[in-house]
Amino acid sequence: MYTRLKENWPIVSILVLAFLLRIVGIMYNMPFRDNPDEPTFIHTALQMIHLRTLIPSLHVADFKLILAYPPYFAYVLLIPTLVILAIQYFSWHTTTTLFTAKLLYNLTPYYIVARFINILVGTAIVYLVYKVALSFFKSRKAAYASAFLVATSILQEVLSMTAKHWIQVSFVFMFVLFFLTRENRTKKQRYLYAILGSGIGMGFSAACGMSLILVGLYYLIFDFENWENLKQDFSWIFSYGFIFLILSFIPWLLWHQSNFFTTAATVSQSKSFLMLLISPWSLLSRMAFSEVSLFVLSIGGFLFLLDDAPKKGLLLFGQIYLYSAAFYIIFFLEGRYVGPVIPFLCLLGGYCVARLWENKVGIVIACILLTIPVAASLRVSYLALQNDTNIHVKNWVEIYLKPNDRVIVYGDPFRLPMTSKGIAELRTIDPLAVASTDLADETLDRHDIPYALDIGPNFKNDFSFLKTLPEYAKEKKYKYFILVTERLQDIKDSDSEKALARLADSGKIIEKFDGMSPKISIANTEFAGTLFDLFSSKLPGRTIIIYKLP
Repeated sequence: MYTRLKENWPIVSILVLAFLLRIVGIMYNMPFRDNPDEPTFIHTALQMIHLRTLIPSLHVADFKLILAYPPYFAYVLLIPTLVILAIQYFSWHTTTTLFTAKLLYNLTPYYIVARFINILVGTAIVYLVYKVALSFFKSRKAAYASAFLVATSILQEVLSMTAKHWIQVSFVFMFVLFFLTRENRTKKQRYLYAILGSGIGMGFSAACGMSLILVGLYYLIFDFENWENLKQDFSWIFSYGFIFLILSFIPWLLWHQSNFFTTAATVSQSKSFLMLLISPWSLLSRMAFSEVSLFVLSIGGFLFLLDDAPKKGLLLFGQIYLYSAAFYIIFFLEGRYVGPVIPFLCLLGGYCVARLWENKVGIVIACILLTIPVAASLRVSYLALQNDTNIHVKNWVEIYLKPNDRVIVYGDPFRLPMTSKGIAELRTIDPLAVASTDLADETLDRHDIPYALDIGPNFKNDFSFLKTLPEYAKEKKYKYFILVTERLQDIKDSDSEKALARLADSGKIIEKFDGMSPKISIANTEFAGTLFDLFSSKLPGRTIIIYKLP
C-alpha cells in the first residue's frame, strides 16, 4: 500500500488538499440555518424516524412543509441520525418532552453528519475528475491539473461544506462521464452504468436528469457511426431508457412532491433567442469573476482541443452549453446551479495547463494562473473558520448582555433563544408567529439568557405590529435592538420600514458586524462577486447592527 501511495503521491496530495479545504467549514454558521435547502433532508430523516416510515407519500401532511426534493439523501442520513438520537437519548436521562425540546434547540450534530457526507462526496468528485481526465486526455499532467482545479474551486468547496444536494448532482454528472470513458468496458456496459447513475441520481435531485444530455452527446459524438449502426443499437438504447424511467419513477412513488424543483419552471414566461444563445455566459458569469483562473484556463483548453481533439472539446463545451440553455428555457439561473458544470470547466482547464506545460513560458503562465485558485480557496476556508456574522453577534450577546436585558431582534436566520415569558409575549402579538423552535425554548424555559423578542421572520405578511414597534419598544422598556440590515429589503410596506428606521435612529450603534456583499455568500453558495470582494476585510454573512435604545 505504501508503494502505491508513493507512486500516486500527486493525486493523493490533491485529495488531501481538497478534503482539508472543505472540512474546515463543517461548523460554519451553526446552529443557524441560513438556507432552506440544508434543513430539508435533516428534518426529513428525523421525521421518518419519528413517524417510523420510509415512505413520505403515506404522510403527506407531515412532510409537505419540510421535504421539497427527492428523499434519497434523507435515507442516507437515517442510520447516522439514529445513532446520534440513541446517544443523546441515553446520555440526557430526561423526559420525552424535554428530550424533544433539547433536540429542536440545537440540531448541530445532525448538520455536521450531513455536511461530512457531502465533504466526502466533494472530495470523491476530485478523484472522479482525475480518472476521467486520465482516460479522456491520456495525460497525467492534464489529469492532475484537472483534479487540482476542482479541489481549489471555491464554489465546489462551499457546496461540499453544506448539507445541500447540489454537490451530489455534480457527483452524478462525473459518475456518468467516468463510466462513459471506461475503455475496458463494452459499449453496452458503459451506457448501462451511466444510465443507472443518472436514474439513481434522480432520487437525490431532478437536476440529475440533465446528465442524460451528457449520455446523448457522448453517443452522438463518439459511438454513432451510421444509421444502420443506430438501428442495431436501438433495442438496448430503448431498454436502457426504460430503466431510467423506472428509476426516475421510484422517487416519485416515495414522495409525490419529490420534483418540487419543477414547480419553479418558467417555460410559460417570455424568452428571447439572444438570451438563449448567451445562456452559458449568463450562467458562468456568476463565477467568472471570482474563479478567474478556471474561467480563463477553460477557454484556453477549449481552444486547444479544437485543434487537437475537436470531438472532446465539443463534448465538454456541448454539455456546458446545453445544460445552461435547458436551465434558461425551463427554469431560471442561480449561482449554485453552476456547480454541476464546474468539473467540465476543470477538465478543459486541466488540458490547457498540460499544453502550457510544454514550454518554459507556458509553465510560468500556468503557475501564475494556478496560484490564484489556491489563494482564493484558502481565503474561503479562512473565512469559514472566521465564521458568519450571526455567530459573532451571538457571541457578543453571550458576553455583554445579562439575563434581565430586554432585546428586540429583527433578522432571519439570526435569532436569540427566548424565555417562556418572551414567547408568551410573542404569542399575544401574533399566535401564528410562534414556531417549533420557540416551543422548544418555552419548554426549556431558560433563566440565564436575555429577554429576547424575535420578530424578524414572523411578520412578513402582517405589518400592523411593525408600524408601532418604536412605541411598543419604549412601552415595554426594551434596551437593545439587533437588526439584520438586509432583511429590511423583505418589507413591502413603507410605513413598517420607516418605523424600523425610527427605532434604529432612536438608539445608538454600539456594535456593527460588517458582512460581505450578497454576491459573496458561503451560506447561500453564491460567488457572483469578484476576487476583490472575497479578499475584503468584511466577515462572511449579512451586516448586523446592535443598537442601544434610550
